Amino acid sequence: MNSVTANPSLLPSGFVLSRQVADYNARDTYAGQWNFSIQHAATSSLALQAAYVGSRTVKAIGPRPLNLVDPALRRRPRPDLGDVLTLENASNISYHSLQLSANQRLRRGMSFDAYYTWGKALTYGTADTSITFSDGFTQDPLNLRDSYGPKAGDTRHRFVGVYSWQIPSGGFARTGLAKAFFGDWTLQGILARRSGLPMNITSGRDAVGNGRVAGQRPDYVAGANPYVKNRAGLVWLTPTAFDVNTPVAQRRFGNLGANALRGLSAFTFDASLQKQFAIQERHRFMFRAEFFNALNHPVLGNPNTALNNPNFGRILSASGGRNIQLALKYAF
Repeated sequence: MNSVTANPSLLPSGFVLSRQVADYNARDTYAGQWNFSIQHAATSSLALQAAYVGSRTVKAIGPRPLNLVDPALRRRPRPDLGDVLTLENASNISYHSLQLSANQRLRRGMSFDAYYTWGKALTYGTADTSITFSDGFTQDPLNLRDSYGPKAGDTRHRFVGVYSWQIPSGGFARTGLAKAFFGDWTLQGILARRSGLPMNITSGRDAVGNGRVAGQRPDYVAGANPYVKNRAGLVWLTPTAFDVNTPVAQRRFGNLGANALRGLSAFTFDASLQKQFAIQERHRFMFRAEFFNALNHPVLGNPNTALNNPNFGRILSASGGRNIQLALKYAF
C-alpha cells in the first residue's frame, strides 16, 4: 500500500483508489438522559412503579460515503478518486419509554418481579453502531434525514418476569427421608416476550445512478399487505408489496421508509430447580438443574430483506433448542 501511495502509476490503467478519512473538524458527541418515576406500596410486600425514561444523543459518530457518481454528469465530482468514506459526527438518536414494574418480596414461599416497557428509539445516520466504514442503512448519503426511522434494535414492547417458588412438600415430607428427598425444593425462572424488531427493505439496485447500491429502498405499493406471516412455512414477507422498477425508471430513491416493517415477535423461558441436602451442621450438598429454552421453543430471526435475493421474505435463522445443565455443589 505504501508503494502504491508513493507511486500511483503502479495501479492498473483506469483504476482509482478509494479513501477512508476522518472529519478533523467534527464536533464532540453529547448526550442527555432524564427520567421521572412514581412508586406505590400496594401491600407490605408488593411495590408498584411507573416511570418515563428518555435520552437523546446528538452528533454521534457514523460513516458517510462521498464523491458518489453525479447522476446528471454520469461521473464522480473528483474522477481521480474512488469512493471517499468519511467518519463524521452527524448522527442522532433519541429514546422515549414508559416502564412499569411490580416487585413482590418473598411471601408464602413466592417472590416475583415483573417488568413491562413500551419504548421507541429513532435514529438517522447509523448512530449507535460499531465504528466502521460500512453503511447499508442510509439511502441518500447527501440527506441523512431521509433515512430517519426506528433504530435497528428498537423494541416497541417488552415483558420480563422473574420468579422464585418454594414448592410445598405437603405433610408427608416433614421428617426423615421424605423431607430429605421431597422437601425444600425451589423452582426459579425467567420468561420474556418482545415484539418484532425493525426490518430495512432494500432494492439491491442503483435506482438513482449514483454508483451506490447499499441502502437504496423500493417504493411501497399502496394498499398492498407486505406480510405473509407464515411461521410454519418460514415466510414472513411478499415481494409483490414493493416496486423496484418505478424508482429505477424515474431515477429516484424509493419512498419506503427506513426500518419501516417489523419482524417476528419472540418468547423465551429459562427455568431452574434446586435443593439443598443437609449432611451435618456445616456440611451440605446443593443440587441444581438448569433448563435454557425450557419449552424447546425456537426464536425465529428476521427474514431476508433484500429484494434482489431469491430468498427475500424467507426466515433463514433461528435460535438453538433446549439446553440442560446439571450441577452438584458440596459446601463445608
